[in-house]
Amino acid sequence: MRNEKVYKLTLTALMAALSYVVFTFLQIKIALPGGDATSLHLGNAVCVLGALLLGGVYGGLGGAIGMTIGDLLDPVYIIYAPKTFF
Repeated sequence: MRNEKVYKLTLTALMAALSYVVFTFLQIKIALPGGDATSLHLGNAVCVLGALLLGGVYGGLGGAIGMTIGDLLDPVYIIYAPKTFF
């Protein structure tokens, strides 16, 4: 019999990693006037998938961690990292 909490934490970590990878490598950056930028990506879809599979708390945590790491490692979006997590 598997430990349910360890199983959910492992899937949360996998969802965080998957949302980071999708955000980082499958995005289209769009330059905006004034030096800002935005992007089209499927990272949020992975967050929603995690919430549907794991429930709100674990799925939301996986999405928040993955997207925050993506923001922290991208110089354009680093200033939005605290807003992404909280």
